[in-house]
Formats: sequence, structure tokens, C-alpha cells
Amino acid sequence: ANYTTIMAFKYTTITSVSLFDALAIPSAIILSRVVFGRRYTKIHLLGVMVCSIGIALNVFQDYREDKHLEEVSDDEESAQEEMIKEDYPHKMRGDILAIIGGTLFGISNTLQEVTVRDSTLTEYLGCMTFFASIISILQVIILERDEVMTFFASI
Repeated sequence: ANYTTIMAFKYTTITSVSLFDALAIPSAIILSRVVFGRRYTKIHLLGVMVCSIGIALNVFQDYREDKHLEEVSDDEESAQEEMIKEDYPHKMRGDILAIIGGTLFGISNTLQEVTVRDSTLTEYLGCMTFFASIISILQVIILERDEVMTFFASI
């Protein structure tokens, strides 16, 4: 979840990433309802619906903006449109990464809740720390190998 969210910042605006990370709440509610049978009130479901509509509108707006920037010739572009086209040429890719990140955060939050409920806090924190360390080391080895080698070569 963290990796996809951070990668989303590379491709789309901070506003889009922030809005799509809010998808963690609806995905946590849906997962806990479907998998764990948890009940929610109509107000909760209304909140999920409003959040989902907002996310869909944001994706649609980014899609329309991308299509508009492709259709507009270089002569007709405003300074803002030109900046967006330069800084975020792959906004839809960033949107998809942010949506995946928000969904994974929701899944993570739900699974954390179940784990804390079914085991001791000490056991949960120990396992979380252990597996987070392994995942972080693997990410560094796979994704940032060159930077680490450059760092240690300069020492």
C-alpha cells in the first residue's frame, strides 16, 4: 500500500493521491462486511457511497483533462495546462496506483483489526515489526539497489 501510494505521487497530483487514499475507508467497510459479517448503519453506507462517487468523479475528471490536453494544439494551451502536461504526463497511471494503494490500506486496516482482536498487542507489534523489516529490506534490495551501492561506494 505504501509503495503504490508513493509511486502515485510520481505520476499524478497530490490532490488526486489524497482523495484516492480515502478509498481505504470504503474498502475496509466492504471487506469487513463481506468477509467478517460486520453490520453497518445506513449512515455508514451513505458515507461509502458518497466517497465512491467522489472517487469516480475524480477519475473521470482526470480522464477528461488528459483527453483535452491530447486534443489541444500547442498554440492553444494555457500556462497551467502546459505545466500539468509537463509535470504529470501519465495522470491515469498515478490515479490507478493511488486507488490500488487506498484499497490495500483498507485491506491492511481490516486485517490489523482482526489480528489485534484475536491476539495480544505484544504479539501483534512483534509480528508487525518483524515482517515490516523483511519487506523494507526486500524493497531496498529490489528497488534501490543502485542508490545503496552508490552510497556505500562514496564512504
